[in-house]
Amino acid sequence: MRPDQRKMLADLSEKLTDAVLLDADPDNWAGSGKTSAEMSQEERGDAVWCRKLAVQSLTVLGRVQHILQNERDGKPAGNEVAEPDAEIQEAEREATSLLNRVLNEAKNGKRHHAKH
Repeated sequence: MRPDQRKMLADLSEKLTDAVLLDADPDNWAGSGKTSAEMSQEERGDAVWCRKLAVQSLTVLGRVQHILQNERDGKPAGNEVAEPDAEIQEAEREATSLLNRVLNEAKNGKRHHAKH
């Protein structure tokens, strides 16, 4: 990779980091501050879309950072993932699993506090 390409990727990484910070901020999601029960069907759909956008933005950032790290480590560029859609789907599964775990913990915590 040429030095100018490395610089362009580093600059892109910074821009993507800014985008990820905006996309992943729950205050920027549709229905912010509402529970899912308080949201309309459209708001819930938009909120899901916002979460998927955050995961996809993070995935793109991760790929760019991976390329830069490989370049710094002197690894050949040919070992990149051939199916970015599969990587996005895996990231979405991980995010869904994490979200479900957090929601279950929050629900169990509310039950625990309600008993006392």
